[in-house]
Amino acid sequence: MKKMQKVLALVLVIALAMLALAACGGSTPSTTAAPTTTKAPETTKAPETQAPGTTEAPATEEVRVDPFRFSWGTSGSSTGGYIVAAGIADTINKAQNIFTADVEASQGQSENVRGIRDGVWHVGQGNNDGTYYYYTSTAAWEGDGGDDIRDLFPLPSYVHHIVVRAGSGIEKVEDIKGKKVAVGTAGSGYYTWSNTVLTALGYTFDDIEAVYIQPTQACESLQDGQIDALMFANFMPWGTLTDTVTNTDVKFIPLGEEYVKKMQEVNPAYAPFTIPANTYPKQPEDIVTSSQQAMVWTLGDALTEDQAYLFVKTVYETYEDWKGVHDSCKFMNWNDPCAEMVVPLHIGAYKFYKEKGFNIPEAAIPPEAK
Repeated sequence: MKKMQKVLALVLVIALAMLALAACGGSTPSTTAAPTTTKAPETTKAPETQAPGTTEAPATEEVRVDPFRFSWGTSGSSTGGYIVAAGIADTINKAQNIFTADVEASQGQSENVRGIRDGVWHVGQGNNDGTYYYYTSTAAWEGDGGDDIRDLFPLPSYVHHIVVRAGSGIEKVEDIKGKKVAVGTAGSGYYTWSNTVLTALGYTFDDIEAVYIQPTQACESLQDGQIDALMFANFMPWGTLTDTVTNTDVKFIPLGEEYVKKMQEVNPAYAPFTIPANTYPKQPEDIVTSSQQAMVWTLGDALTEDQAYLFVKTVYETYEDWKGVHDSCKFMNWNDPCAEMVVPLHIGAYKFYKEKGFNIPEAAIPPEAK
């Protein structure tokens, strides 16, 4: 009897132990309640980690920009303007996959304006003086300009060179009267600058024997003795001119501060500039001349706000990658890119410069932003 009681007690203990184990195994719901332990929303609150004043917000807007392609009218294919534009385009095209910039050679600013008007191009470039004349419908653009031109970003400054053949009889700038002088193709930025120089001197194109050719042709013509002088604005140092000066007996003629001031009275785009001695062969002294900022710009709605914003932003952010395409790029002041602008910015470019905290002169503030 006692033996039977012991067996029953043992069976009861085993049964109770099995029930206890079953109860422990039933706690699964509390260990697999993923929604209460992963808290995904709390770990992905990215906006709370962005520092105030960063430009992350515009990047969100850029994602919504549809891929686009645009054409860019520049200048003669052998000029510094074309070389710089082509270098920038190659760099920015490789830096992103939203847009493609197609650079095309042109006869200069006048053709670029008309090309955008005709829908051939979307973007152009040229000197500040021509841009100002177009915006105010004065000088070469009298009756044919428009207030729809909008700056995007600066290129290197164009420095004005007056170079004459030895024996030409030209000792000072006033002596160009009656001489055979290369002044640029009609309607180009070179032509516009030459016209302003002549105006400051009290001359017109009728007072010289004007030769309307491109800068490279002018250097060749000076070397071959077909002209007495060339009068061109170009990036510094101007490579083709360096070759010409090396192989030809020439001299540099200063414009002088007096005439630079008279040029500024005609157009505020001009600024005094000194070409340092020995920038070119056979140039032992400083040359006092003038300069003006070159700009990339567009007309009307050829680019949307978002397209212009992205274009300017990419150019700015890749400067270190493209500044080596031409020596003149090293002298650019990207710490104050709007300083010499004389017409309004495109609203997309304005938005970018405003976000970066750059100083924007009154003349460059677009009417739609006021």
